[in-house]
Amino acid sequence: MSTNGEFSGKRDIKNHLLFEVATEVANRVGGIYSVLKSKAPVTTAEYGERYTLIGPLNRASAAVEVEELEPANPKLRETIESMRERGIALLYGRWLIEGAPRVLLIDTGTGYRWLDEWKGDLWNTAGIPSPEGDHETNEAIVFGYLVAWFLGEFIARETDRAVVAHFHEWLAGVAIPLTKKRHMDLTTIFTTHATLLGRYLCAGSVDFYNNLQYFDVDAEAGKRGIYHRYCIERASAHSCDVFTTVSHITAYESEHLLKRKPDGVLPNGLNVKKFSAMHEFQNLHQTAKEKIHDFVRGHFYGHNNFEPENTLYFFTAGRYEYRNKGVDMFIESLARLNHRLKVSGSKTTVVAFIIMPAQTTSLTVEALRGQAVIKSLRDTVDVIERGIGKRLFDRSVHWKEGEPMPDDKELITSADRVMLRRRLFAMKRTHLPPVVTHNMLNDSEDPILNQIRRVQLFNHPSDRVKVIFHPEFLNSSNPVLPLDYDDFVRGTHLGVFSSYYEPWGYTPAECTVMGVPSITTNLSGFGCYMEELIENSSDYGIYIVDRRAKGVDDSVNQLTNYMFDFSQKSKRQRINQRNRTERLSDLLDWKRMGMEYVKARQLALRRAYPDSFDEDEDFEEVIGGTEQKISRPLSVPGSPRDRTGMMTPGDFASLQEGREGLTTEDYVAWKLPDEEDADDYPFPLNLRQKKPVFPTSPAEPAVLNVIMDHAARGAAALGTDPLSAISYYTKALIEHPTSPDYYVQRSTAFTRLKDPFRPCYDLALHDADLAVLLAQRRAKREKIQAAQQRRVVALFGLQRYGDAAAILETMVRWRGKDNKKDQMEGEMWKKKIEQKMQACGDNEQGKLKVTVTEYPEIDVPSDAELKKKLECQLGDDGKFKLSDGENATDIISAAVNASEKSDDEDIDEGIGNLTEVTSLGASDTTEAIPANEIKVERSASISHSIPGTPKASVDLGQAAGAPTLSKVRHEWFQNPQAVTITIYAKNVPKDKADIDISEDSLFISFPHPFNPATAFTFSLEPLFSNIEPSLSRSSIMSTKVEVILWKKTPGEKWASLERIGTEASPSTIPQAILDNKTSQTSSAPAYPTSSKSGPKDWDKLAADLTAQSKTKERKPKKDGEAGADKDANSDVDSEYGGDPVDGFFKKLYANADDDTRRAMMKSFEESGGTSLSTNWSEVGKGRVEPVKGRDED
Repeated sequence: MSTNGEFSGKRDIKNHLLFEVATEVANRVGGIYSVLKSKAPVTTAEYGERYTLIGPLNRASAAVEVEELEPANPKLRETIESMRERGIALLYGRWLIEGAPRVLLIDTGTGYRWLDEWKGDLWNTAGIPSPEGDHETNEAIVFGYLVAWFLGEFIARETDRAVVAHFHEWLAGVAIPLTKKRHMDLTTIFTTHATLLGRYLCAGSVDFYNNLQYFDVDAEAGKRGIYHRYCIERASAHSCDVFTTVSHITAYESEHLLKRKPDGVLPNGLNVKKFSAMHEFQNLHQTAKEKIHDFVRGHFYGHNNFEPENTLYFFTAGRYEYRNKGVDMFIESLARLNHRLKVSGSKTTVVAFIIMPAQTTSLTVEALRGQAVIKSLRDTVDVIERGIGKRLFDRSVHWKEGEPMPDDKELITSADRVMLRRRLFAMKRTHLPPVVTHNMLNDSEDPILNQIRRVQLFNHPSDRVKVIFHPEFLNSSNPVLPLDYDDFVRGTHLGVFSSYYEPWGYTPAECTVMGVPSITTNLSGFGCYMEELIENSSDYGIYIVDRRAKGVDDSVNQLTNYMFDFSQKSKRQRINQRNRTERLSDLLDWKRMGMEYVKARQLALRRAYPDSFDEDEDFEEVIGGTEQKISRPLSVPGSPRDRTGMMTPGDFASLQEGREGLTTEDYVAWKLPDEEDADDYPFPLNLRQKKPVFPTSPAEPAVLNVIMDHAARGAAALGTDPLSAISYYTKALIEHPTSPDYYVQRSTAFTRLKDPFRPCYDLALHDADLAVLLAQRRAKREKIQAAQQRRVVALFGLQRYGDAAAILETMVRWRGKDNKKDQMEGEMWKKKIEQKMQACGDNEQGKLKVTVTEYPEIDVPSDAELKKKLECQLGDDGKFKLSDGENATDIISAAVNASEKSDDEDIDEGIGNLTEVTSLGASDTTEAIPANEIKVERSASISHSIPGTPKASVDLGQAAGAPTLSKVRHEWFQNPQAVTITIYAKNVPKDKADIDISEDSLFISFPHPFNPATAFTFSLEPLFSNIEPSLSRSSIMSTKVEVILWKKTPGEKWASLERIGTEASPSTIPQAILDNKTSQTSSAPAYPTSSKSGPKDWDKLAADLTAQSKTKERKPKKDGEAGADKDANSDVDSEYGGDPVDGFFKKLYANADDDTRRAMMKSFEESGGTSLSTNWSEVGKGRVEPVKGRDED
């Protein structure tokens, strides 16, 4: 426990005192006022009089918001009296809001006499500069020193109970480094609601989130004249016991800009009770909408060519931050929406409001005139209506049988007609309705108006989108739009908040609790929170635009699509969606969100007073348990039902010490009351799940969460059975399709596949790409790094070495210098990639190209689409399918069965009619293949066996017993670089053709040209030699299908298209090795080997083979003697030539894998024929030097 020398013994942490310090206590300035005011009932209920808010005294607001009281706590009263005696004015009392929390307001004006002294002390204490002319910083310094003064004196008197001080924002944070420097026995928490530098950078034309790790923060702060403020903010973050932010996106930002990773996230809640309207909220919507209708009628008088019933009201609101609030994107999307509505012939009209305070001089005459004209018309119609009613009543009273019924001619008098005609003539308008309701102070330089001019949204009668810019906050006394903000929101149909920088975002949250659908982004705290909390959030009226992974144009199109789709909903659909949106209210209630503050305070106490906590005491027990119940919502119909568990709002974690550490993927389970009936929930809300603790006994797996059960099984199988791991992780992904962790693990499993399969690097890359983008959405740096690592592995496996190097370089830039393990792994991969790149020849330059970007340029499907695709990847037995209709087990069985068949069971090779092969556009080196050297592939009426399927005994594109189809002719030729296969089939439909090229196989399928109802298949597996799939290509022309296979070993001559058995043709062995005559010397070189028995003496082995051959020649076998016609060496002689030494090396090379062949070639050529190695790991390190004594022949 940290003490200052005067204190001893343990403090009471169970009954600790809480001070919450902010500059907006009983002083409305910005969003923190809303946070403190709405959270007060929950905190007061927990602490009672142990909770006090501290803020600067604003006498004007305090006069109406605070009732002065005498402190009940004697030690608090003594501290206040002591400071008053020193000339400091303080006001203690009750804040007149729900919960009635106690507040202590300090008059900073009474402390300015010490300002210069305190500035000097701040420089000496914390090295923080403070320029003279910055009034806001001066106010923060005075307030900070007065708060530190108060806390120091109070702690000196209060020696029994622990004291927690929670500071909000840098303006209140000066006291934190002071209390730390003075060694006060105080527990501190600092919450940043937005970083200073982040707000400034985002307001400019900066790609903020993609360059966070590269900013020189000191230089950037200095350029903008806020370096001293930034120093205060950073000192506060580093001096507190627990550092928190309001969202994950701000946590990611703070880690890079403030250089400390936040300990947790404290999302902002709402006092849902304030907004609750029970079952009346739909009626309130109708009432408020009618008032907006009245305004719109007046604003567009003379051009009211749209029906109220077909009119939708969209709006955006907030501080005037043109780029940060996404107003630029909103207006651009409105222009595109206008075009789409016109083109589609829609009758819907969208009226878009922009509510943002700006510098104005007055309301425009035109805006006032419009409301006056409509009011005059309404008053006139009311007079005529009353007159018609009176005359109709009198006429009806005197009506007698046989007389005509009253008609309009006698009910509407000529005076009425004249009066009405005057009002109608007054509604004539020769110009367009204005786009702004006020006279702007600087109209020509206003960004919003300039963009409206640029996109030409001038409220023309033909426009389906109308724009109204109201540069003033709403209130019921406004003569033009007399509505309070809350009432206005209730009357609209959709809120649009396409923010680029929004640490939390109260406006979409307020829309949600009032049952109004909204559009937000994944760069806002609220958007990130809802995206992680709710699956398919758009079904509940929360539309989230991707501004993190998508480009600007794609994001604008996505926003346009959301608005257009919403405009096409029927009235019934909109009502249903508003019901579902309002049901999300409880997810934003402080009764739920406040739990994160509880955790933060307990974590701070644990760090400050570790001796007061038992070693075996569980962190969850300290905070009083984690399972809470969400009460039945106040609205009708029923609330969201939790079928799978809920995560806590803030995922309070990323905690940095051992057992404190709940990662940001850890969730606390919440559930609804057990008595609620499932039938009450026609629209179940699917919420993200909490990870349970892994089982420690055999009995526990039964209670495991389904997702984690699959994931745990996948993790267990990853090392020994990657096929099963793929199936398990696919099942986990079906339940949680946006988990980057599971995609990373499945990508790993794809690269670990073993015989009879090869690693599926293409599938591994696909999963890694998805994982990067999903982790990027969540702003999870560690997960992005893990996914990027899997991209490197997959790209390396695909022999895309340039791409692998590029991604590795981005990882190096991200990685911290202190992570030695990651640095070592990075260096290892760097060397592996460099070796491969150096070994690439001139005709392999395609492998060195860089075609990837740091973040994959692919579209991430919606959760529902991802889930559907994942479900299709599993067979009926729940096992992963490596090809359509086949699961992994079936493929293994088929492969094993095929290997056990005898050679007699192989399908015979068909020899077709051959024609002379011409160049067909190949290079001049293309050589014609003599007929006797060409191995023509199987007839098209016979398909090769495909892995996982039995070999075909009938035409796969022809039913058994059907007439034989005409054969499709094909030809092939080769040059040193590639093999070209041409299938002569006319008018092959591209959309129905399937061409699959892999490293050692080719599969082609399309409708048979002579019978389209059946399929023509052409399959080669294995190919004569391996190819480069990434460089190979196919094309479908009007008369043929052509495939060009790029050879993996340039210059290699293919004797046929397919390899029979496992042995390669001798013709593929480089002539240099075939011509090698191994010298017989006494000093045989020792070649590297991985053999357990040690290196082989190749010269001795060659000499033994020669000696055996000579012995056989001297002792010819007699007829009939066993082995007379064949023995082991004669096998070599007959197949590879008469010289047994040459035959040995030919066979060695033919049966070797690619790395061994490469090692033999490289060592032989570079050593001048004096060395022959089969170990590529050694040979690949550098040049192979000649062996001394071997080059003197």
